[in-house]
Amino acid sequence: MYKQALRLMIKIMGHITQDDSGLYPISTAKYNGKEKTNAVVMTPYGVYHNLPEGSTLLSFSSLCQESNKFVLGQKFSNRFKDLKSGETLFGNPETGSFAHFKEDGSIKVFSASGKEIEITKDFVINVGGNAKITTGGNVEVIASGSGSLSASNWSISGPVNFTDAVTMQTTLSIAGIDFAGHNHHYTWTDGGGSSNTGGAQ
Repeated sequence: MYKQALRLMIKIMGHITQDDSGLYPISTAKYNGKEKTNAVVMTPYGVYHNLPEGSTLLSFSSLCQESNKFVLGQKFSNRFKDLKSGETLFGNPETGSFAHFKEDGSIKVFSASGKEIEITKDFVINVGGNAKITTGGNVEVIASGSGSLSASNWSISGPVNFTDAVTMQTTLSIAGIDFAGHNHHYTWTDGGGSSNTGGAQ
């Protein structure tokens, strides 16, 4: 009985369309260029796809019965290529977006639409080493609530434009001048004398 259950009939078929709305994903395919047939599309657990037209199907028929067909599909014309030994890539060949798990342990995520990451709840990124963000255009950060930046030392190069009030919780030093305790010496001629201005207010 077990030997019979393992008997398979294998065919190469061309995928036409996939119905992904039912309990099983069903591929409508053509065999010998004209004969249409339906088969269940099989994928590994946790991986789902809707095959594009023109994909190549490897069809298996359990017990050599045409009514018990399932298929594995791939579109070779636009597959992701040039992976190194041991690398894994999950992506959409139709759009070009992917997540690439590289041989050196790094992960490259690319979105062809430019919408890189969408998160609907809290999000935390922990980086064990240095972090660097490089962009070819502008950077905009928008928060509906308050925001904060914390570091032992900040270095900003380039002009800074503030469009609202700035409140300093500690001293402000510009070009080596401490504005909290800074004053100016002045003199006057009417009666003669000299003094210092008061500190910054």
